Amino acid sequence: MNKLIIFFTFLFLNLNYISCKKDIIQAPCNINKIFNTTWQFIAFDSSGIVTDIDNMDTIFLSFKINNKLEGTSQGLCGNHYNGVYRIDGNKVFFDSLTSTEMACPRSKYWEYYYKLQFVNYFQMSDSQLSLYYNRRIQRLLFKKLMN
Repeated sequence: MNKLIIFFTFLFLNLNYISCKKDIIQAPCNINKIFNTTWQFIAFDSSGIVTDIDNMDTIFLSFKINNKLEGTSQGLCGNHYNGVYRIDGNKVFFDSLTSTEMACPRSKYWEYYYKLQFVNYFQMSDSQLSLYYNRRIQRLLFKKLMN
């Protein structure tokens, strides 16, 4: 009987460990590459349906080392935005986002800015940044600009 109790205890602990392990998020290897780098927004990705933005609609994002972010919109729009961020592993949180308020009717700036407020997770490679929102179903795609 004791062997049976030990077996089920061992089984329960292992199943619990396996179910929790999938929630562990590893910090990106090159997290420092996100800082003081300019990223150009290139597309919305909604469940695999990628919508590129117009080449004339250039939107930029920079993460500063002092936990501040700033960005600009050029071409079809002329807005500037900024705020603060916090990174915890692959989780990212934006707060106090503010923007100038040019209307920009043909630009995707306001759609981008609205979605940026809901970002809570990111992935990064040497040349690409993905900011996820809506339970990681949707993302904002960026390419790294050479500084």
